[in-house]
Amino acid sequence: MVYNGHLSKIGVSERSSDDESLSTRAASKKKSAASSEHITEPLSKNISIEESSVISCTPKTEPLSEPVSSLTTSTIPSNHTAVLHFYKIEDMRQSESAWVLFIRHMPTKQSFVMKILLEYKDTRYSLESVDKRQQCQLEALHWNRIFTPGIYLGLARIHNLDLHRKVVTLEEIVRNPRKERLDPDADYALVMHQLSAERQLGCILSEESAFYCKIYIKILVRRISEIHEQLMPLSLEEGRRWGSYEYLELKLLHNIALAAPVLDIDGPSSKRYSSEVRNTFTWLKDKLLHAFTHYVYQKYFEQRVQERWIKRCHGDLKAPNIFMASYNDCSLQELWRYVWFLDAVDFNPSYSNIDVLSDLAMLVIDIQVRMKAPGLATFMAEQYLTLTGQQNEAAQLVLAYYLVEKAFVGAAISFVYDNAPDLGLAFLNAARMCMERLIDMQSDMCFTLESGGTSLDD
Repeated sequence: MVYNGHLSKIGVSERSSDDESLSTRAASKKKSAASSEHITEPLSKNISIEESSVISCTPKTEPLSEPVSSLTTSTIPSNHTAVLHFYKIEDMRQSESAWVLFIRHMPTKQSFVMKILLEYKDTRYSLESVDKRQQCQLEALHWNRIFTPGIYLGLARIHNLDLHRKVVTLEEIVRNPRKERLDPDADYALVMHQLSAERQLGCILSEESAFYCKIYIKILVRRISEIHEQLMPLSLEEGRRWGSYEYLELKLLHNIALAAPVLDIDGPSSKRYSSEVRNTFTWLKDKLLHAFTHYVYQKYFEQRVQERWIKRCHGDLKAPNIFMASYNDCSLQELWRYVWFLDAVDFNPSYSNIDVLSDLAMLVIDIQVRMKAPGLATFMAEQYLTLTGQQNEAAQLVLAYYLVEKAFVGAAISFVYDNAPDLGLAFLNAARMCMERLIDMQSDMCFTLESGGTSLDD
């Protein structure tokens, strides 16, 4: 299959049930790159943990699915002479919007990960043109380097992609790319180092004892709070644009619409979902809309804007995107320095220009669902609020709202987009638990006011 200048959307009959991040399978140590604009050869030396790395581990990868491996060669012709590098594709993750390839440089045997965006558009993504895909890749490189320096190498023009032979050919990696220097007719791969699969947060929490899980959570919270503190707040004008009550109401309606195929009893896909699933989604939708109209939210969302808590955040904090070094590799006092956050949101500013509590809420819900550990998730939330001095009523109620919203979105995406009903049910149950807690919090607040008491902010 030949492409003229860019990758067209390719139909794939088999999709991953959970869109895994660039970091899901990992295998080699990282190395600091030179500051030059181009890297003409893959990095040849590895770096130690003191240079922000983790111990390498050869990934136990699964073979490429048959529909993907049977695709023919795609060649993207180049109009200029370039140094070419050949990589063996060892594994692949696929979604409707992107391919993530786990590759090994043939001459040096070094392992890397590359992400290719596909021609795709839905209510979340707008990747239908080469220009938009290039812009997303540039945004991804910029912001991921802010959240995790030293991991992302740069962008490389795709010269040849042969999924049948499991080989990809890239031009030299552009370490500091500029939009005007990119070929306007070509797609570029985002290239990064691989990290050890054993150091992924989900693996750590599933294998460690309860005692050490809490230690890792404390370390993780410290690192997240540090990042949130260092991020520049949006201006009051921009903060109000993305964090006002009126905008968040529109965003809530947008998020509810993600579950439209489930909620529509007369829709073409209505028979795919059980009445229990549909009824739970309907109950959550109604309760979310009702809870949002609670009189305090307009005041509290504005308070969050005024206190400058609206920032350009990571936007996709979840266990598959987080890696941590082992306490065996450094002291516990220093471990918080060796936490890596990958795959920051690059495609939609409404998902990244958010309250820091919204950023945190995604990870809290993700840990509750994937680790089946609601106690650990609650511990994380409490640790964060304490460490960041956000123990007031406004922060607690706003976080409670975001927890429900994130769980609802996770359930909708799992059912509708990812074909992952088991994960969707877990998110749905988490959303119900969080909603019941939010209802209790609002009831307690109303009781306090009716009995003549005052809120914590009065």
